Amino acid sequence: SIADCYTLEMTRFNLKRRVAEWKNWDVQIQALETVVEEQMRDPLMPKLSIQPFQSTTYPLNNDLDLRVAKHFANGAQRRAGLLLKGQLKHPYDMSFQASRIKVGFISSDFRRHPMAYLFQSMFGMIDRNSVHAFCFMTFFNDKSSFRAKIEQEVESFVDLYGKQDNEMAIEINAHQVHVLVDFNGWVANHKQEIMALKTAPVQLLPGVAYFGTSGGDYMDGFVTDRIVSSVDISPGLHLEKLVMLPGTYQINDHFQTHKYILNKDPTPRAELGISSKSTFVFANFNSFQKIEPKLFVTWTRIMKRVPGASLLLLENPLDGAKNIRKMWRQAGLEDERLVLGPLTGPEANLLRMKACDLHLDTLLYNGHTTSSDALWCGVPVLTLPGERSPSRVASSFMRWIDPTMIATNLQDYEDMAVKFATSQSLAQEAKKRVVAGRESSPLFKTEQWTKDFIKSIKLAFETKTSSNTGMMHLSLAERSETA
Repeated sequence: SIADCYTLEMTRFNLKRRVAEWKNWDVQIQALETVVEEQMRDPLMPKLSIQPFQSTTYPLNNDLDLRVAKHFANGAQRRAGLLLKGQLKHPYDMSFQASRIKVGFISSDFRRHPMAYLFQSMFGMIDRNSVHAFCFMTFFNDKSSFRAKIEQEVESFVDLYGKQDNEMAIEINAHQVHVLVDFNGWVANHKQEIMALKTAPVQLLPGVAYFGTSGGDYMDGFVTDRIVSSVDISPGLHLEKLVMLPGTYQINDHFQTHKYILNKDPTPRAELGISSKSTFVFANFNSFQKIEPKLFVTWTRIMKRVPGASLLLLENPLDGAKNIRKMWRQAGLEDERLVLGPLTGPEANLLRMKACDLHLDTLLYNGHTTSSDALWCGVPVLTLPGERSPSRVASSFMRWIDPTMIATNLQDYEDMAVKFATSQSLAQEAKKRVVAGRESSPLFKTEQWTKDFIKSIKLAFETKTSSNTGMMHLSLAERSETA
């Protein structure tokens, strides 16, 4: 069918993007919007040429981004209606003043996964005097250290792998959780049908898990911060009410798992393939699919203005390296100044990061874990915020670490990179600010983040269940910028 042809063509485009093949980029983006608009005319079409998560990574218009999520959420609700006849009931006590609030976290990622890399210590930091936390695991046991740590430290770990969605929902509901937190969103192995069944009286989607709207009225709140998300900056991007954390939206585990990195020497630049002639090392450790043509052109302009500098990228994926190298040569730049490194384990990756001078952030979809990795290693991050949440992540970090590294436009981004690379004193001062901010900012204070997250969950529950108006936008008290 024509629809299948469209889907195949867009799948081909998505695959090309992963390997940095950007021919006819603008034309392809316009074609993608046209195709998706045509597909959504059929509300029952199960698949579109783009998934909700993918739509947050493309320069689509905001309205289309929201409607894609709604389309998939409507499908999840239809499937949920076939799983169980009638909604699950919440007959248990809706007041937890006399006891503990029950909070469930549902995810496929309580295992070796980037999400577990960030939140693995959180569950052991939850105060059991006021909260009974459940981890509902929907994926197989990979027997990793991540899985073992979470299973050991959370109060209740419930393995749901192998069960049907309706069976999972019934079991979660039987535990009588007050709030169910979805740590998947629309990423791989999601369980939106379980959320669509309204398995718990209050359901939340945290930005640390997924940076878009669920698209469904079954999700009550989106947990974020005032830099990443704002009803003023990006109105209508979320159907959920915004629940603002006082610090940054992201939790990470660097202080617990990678503190030793601070005292280790960086990988010698020669071992990374960086020329001894290099006067400054720019880096970007994101996958190629986060890079877009105009950004790569900007990077080549920066390199022409700083002839002694090198750029370190990762071969992610390896198949895209030849395209990156080809465009580098077409820009008239020397091969030795572009260093393409292999994917490694966390420790090697962090020690490699420590050898760099400045991390150049991506635009459409910022570095999330990558940016916090850089800052933990004492490497400044230069970022340019956009309108949508994924493009404002690094600004949320740099607000606390060093706001001077937030550019105002693409030319400013380019000029700032050149300025830091050509002034040793400016570069050194920027690194000093990162090191100082690493100690004082909320970004690396896992225990405080956990307390704030639980407070936001309780506030959302109290607001929805006690207010005559139901759920509303919420914000915990802001912390001092210098706290």
